[in-house]
Amino acid sequence: MRKFTVTVNGVAYNVEVNEGAAVAAAAPAPAAAPAPAPAAAAPVAAGETSVDSPMPGKITSISKKVGDAVKEGDEVMVLEAMKMGNPIMAPCAGTIKSVAVTVGQSVQGGDQLFVVG
Repeated sequence: MRKFTVTVNGVAYNVEVNEGAAVAAAAPAPAAAPAPAPAAAAPVAAGETSVDSPMPGKITSISKKVGDAVKEGDEVMVLEAMKMGNPIMAPCAGTIKSVAVTVGQSVQGGDQLFVVG
């Protein structure tokens, strides 16, 4: 029997594998280092719109910064999911009020990406 530690989505699992057999046991184990906590969502004032991640993935580029003016449909960042780059667009015209993520950061579906108003 061989023992391995496998990390899936930031959660470590201890796995025991019998030679020539399927996985015998998979139980959560404490991770060596906890994943960094996601950035706190910026408060959204009246007239502002929070743009949240539509799916889990990794931020590969950010083309706008706080204070930049955007038009509806302007690309603000790219979210890579399932080996595809998904452009995240401004849902309305306005100014970028906050950006809650950085390039290389992993996000979950529903995590705030930016606020426009």
